[in-house]
Amino acid sequence: LEYWAHKAVALRAGYQLGRWQDHLGGLNGLSFGFGVWGDHLRCDYAFIPMGRLGDTHRITLGWLF
Repeated sequence: LEYWAHKAVALRAGYQLGRWQDHLGGLNGLSFGFGVWGDHLRCDYAFIPMGRLGDTHRITLGWLF
């Protein structure tokens, strides 16, 4: 799911079925994130819990030219 809260801000959530539920437990398969867009700069962030393996934080920076 993606919801644009403002022209330059997106909120995101998702769920991936079959993502090692039996082995990792917890909320694995679930993800949350947001994106921010400027004139030439883009920044995206995602939080993905991986059960017993810990949490994953992904950050992407992009320059549009």
